[in-house]
Amino acid sequence: MKIRINLRTCRKTGQCYYTFPEWVRRGDDDGPEPLDEDVPQGKIEALNELVDCCPVGAIRLIKSTD
Repeated sequence: MKIRINLRTCRKTGQCYYTFPEWVRRGDDDGPEPLDEDVPQGKIEALNELVDCCPVGAIRLIKSTD
């Protein structure tokens, strides 16, 4: 699985990088950037909380294609 953030939808509230600094950092333009897009299988349940924390639904987990 991979973390994807739709920057067009993102409102840059910072909830993702303040709540989950181990997965998302604050970028130069204050937008979120995943630290590591690849999600280990054992972390998927925990990262559903990351997806749910976004007030505009800009974060999602997608299946890897590799």
